[in-house]
Amino acid sequence: MMKKLVVMTSLLALTPLTAEAGTAFGLTSHSSNIYSTKSDYTSPLRQIPTIDVKTGKFTFQITALETLEAMAKEDYLDFGVSGYATVRKRKITDGVRGVLQLGGSIDIQQMALAPSSADAAAAAAAAAEAAAEAAADAAEDENAEDGESADSDSSDDSPDSITNMWVMFQPRIGLEVAKGNKVGFGIYVVSGIGFARVPNTDPDSDDDQATELAVGTGLQISGWIR
Repeated sequence: MMKKLVVMTSLLALTPLTAEAGTAFGLTSHSSNIYSTKSDYTSPLRQIPTIDVKTGKFTFQITALETLEAMAKEDYLDFGVSGYATVRKRKITDGVRGVLQLGGSIDIQQMALAPSSADAAAAAAAAAEAAAEAAADAAEDENAEDGESADSDSSDDSPDSITNMWVMFQPRIGLEVAKGNKVGFGIYVVSGIGFARVPNTDPDSDDDQATELAVGTGLQISGWIR
C-alpha cells in the first residue's frame, strides 16, 4: 500500500508542469519493450498509451493510465516515467521538422510470487516438524529441535514478492508535424541502453535478483494539443 501511495505522489508531483503557459498534453503509443541481455526478462509492454506533458524543449511521458489499472490489483504494481530534451531541431518543410532528443526512462514492476511456492514451503515446514517430533520421541530431543529450527528459518527467508526495475538512457530521433503552435503529431525511433534489476537465473547464486545489462529499441507515435 505504501508503494502505491508513493506512485500517486510521484504522479501528482508533475502537476505543476500543467500550470505553465504553453504546455501541451498528448498521448504516445509504444511499440516495444526492453530486454535484459542475459536472461531475456523484458520490461512491461506498454499496451495503454502514456500521457505526455510537453513544455518548452522538454517532453515527459507518464504511465498514468496503466499505473491506475495496476493499482486495482492487490498483488501488482506497474509504474514508468520517461523524459526527453530536444538537443537539435531542423526544419524540413513548412510545418515539418526533424528532431533529435536525449533522455531516459525508469520502469518499476512489483508482483507477488506464485501462491504455490508459499504452500510448498508451508508443507515442507509441517513435514519437518512432524519428523522432529518423531525424533524427539526416540530420545533425540536436541538434534530434532535444531533440525526443526533450521527448517523453519529457511522457509521464512522466502520472499513473498519481487520488484523488477529498468533504468535506461534513451536517445530518440523522429519527425514532427505541427499545425501552427496548437496541434502536433510525431513519429520517433527510440533506442536504449542501461541496466535491469531482474530475477536471478544463476542456480549457484544465493541472491534472488541480479543486475544485468539491458538494451531495447522501438517506435513511438505521439499526438498533442495545446
